[in-house]
Amino acid sequence: MATLNVSALMAALLLSGFGIAGVFHYARHKLLDRPNARSAHQAATPRGAGLAVVLAIFCVLGLAYHDNAAFWPLWAGLPIAWVGWLDDHGHVAATKRLLVHGLCAVAALLLLPLPWLALAPLLLVLVWALNLFNFMDGIDGLAGSEAVFFGASLSVLLSHDHLMLSTQAGLIAAASAGFLFWNWPPAKIFLGDVGSGFLGFALALTVLEAALYDNLYAYQGLILSAGFWVDASITLVVRMATGQVWYRAHNLHGYQKAARRFGAVAVLWGYWALNLGWLLPMAWLVGHYPDSRVELTVLALLPLTVAAWYLRAGHLAVETRS
Repeated sequence: MATLNVSALMAALLLSGFGIAGVFHYARHKLLDRPNARSAHQAATPRGAGLAVVLAIFCVLGLAYHDNAAFWPLWAGLPIAWVGWLDDHGHVAATKRLLVHGLCAVAALLLLPLPWLALAPLLLVLVWALNLFNFMDGIDGLAGSEAVFFGASLSVLLSHDHLMLSTQAGLIAAASAGFLFWNWPPAKIFLGDVGSGFLGFALALTVLEAALYDNLYAYQGLILSAGFWVDASITLVVRMATGQVWYRAHNLHGYQKAARRFGAVAVLWGYWALNLGWLLPMAWLVGHYPDSRVELTVLALLPLTVAAWYLRAGHLAVETRS
């Protein structure tokens, strides 16, 4: 059986980690993220580390897998990183960013063997996923941890049947690990829109491509990513239902409320415990008991839904630190 190219994974890790050193020296002069009323950080911090993460992934793909068509859909996400890099430097209108996101998602989908009727709903899924990662990138270490966990877990689950998709997920995880070294609390640099949008797109695309072989992977992807999408989705629904300006920036996600109550480090370790102790085992169970995939997925999501309700995700009520 073919196995993952460990050298390629190590190259992505090292290129990302050392590349961020270069971005850091540039960003501390050009791309400082200054705290405001919604921020979790207290001091101006460089952003834009995602540039090195994205370049690390594509450098490895270009050098080691340049003739493999299996990775072509992922290349369609490069403009997402580019418009994010521009937005990190100065505001890019939401309509322009959304247009780029939509066109990239369409380009990736057209490279896949999909029925035409599936394009519209899957377009919405990809665009939601890439913005979702941006929404959830609000405290040190969280987005990097999610990308490492999600990518590595997908890589392991796919390794027996789909080596190229397993490699794609592994490269995402490895490059994200290089970033996590820099972003672990207290963060020295932030991911920035250049990285958050691309990572959300890349991970969702990997799940979608795997689901074309077996829809079991769609259920496993939903479970593995639940720590992000359940919180973001419930927050959005609550904000819309309570008459808030739902598209305006805020700090009302469940993880943000938990960070103010318990501290960011506690929330970060809580996410790792949730991912490794609950979501990964539930995804494994889905793979071994496919006839119960729906029931197991609902069961996996239940505690996250309860947690979002307990934290009053999306509500404007003021929390008190315990």
